[in-house]
Amino acid sequence: MLSQDRDLLILEPNLFRDVQPAGQTLFTGVCDVDEFSAIITESSAPLAATGVAPGCVALIDGVAYEIMEISGIDALAISRLRADPAQLTPLMPRQKAALPIVIVSFAPQLFAVYHQVLRMAGIEPSGAPLPSTPTQSQITNAAALIPLISLGALALIYHGAGAGLPADSPENQRALLYQRRFETESERTTLSLDLNHDAIPDAIRTLRGGAMTR
Repeated sequence: MLSQDRDLLILEPNLFRDVQPAGQTLFTGVCDVDEFSAIITESSAPLAATGVAPGCVALIDGVAYEIMEISGIDALAISRLRADPAQLTPLMPRQKAALPIVIVSFAPQLFAVYHQVLRMAGIEPSGAPLPSTPTQSQITNAAALIPLISLGALALIYHGAGAGLPADSPENQRALLYQRRFETESERTTLSLDLNHDAIPDAIRTLRGGAMTR
């Protein structure tokens, strides 16, 4: 799966504060923030048993931080959101003790949209591929799909949050907004494919299923 929870945070800074019931709560507890570490002092479960991983988002005292790594059995390395996850220098969080921490993930929505996008390009994400059909491993520009997957996941998340609410509720209005942005982004996104396994892209495929071969 390409997109992570931190990619959703880029688009919706308040997502992990406002729409928690639409996600999966992986961890709750209390922590001390010391420089770039969130040191767990009380917890709902051991970190190792929760599924928390780099790329998840920790909401600490109402502020969202990206998780860079699990730095110990009871510690997380955290940073304010960086422009690029490959950026080596973290951004200092607020220093304080005895803060509530909750880690919610929207990985199921990201996974569902990832599979949807592959099928839009004529790539079957699961099972044995059909003859002459490209596979996921032949995509050479997979990172280009991250914005699209994130937009589609946000549409799913807000659609779920708006279930049972009026159509003009803020949740359903945001679901519609992200659905439109997903559709617009899908029209301009293309996949580069290495069809003959020589590490050089030799085909471009749109997300409407058609292919343009050089």
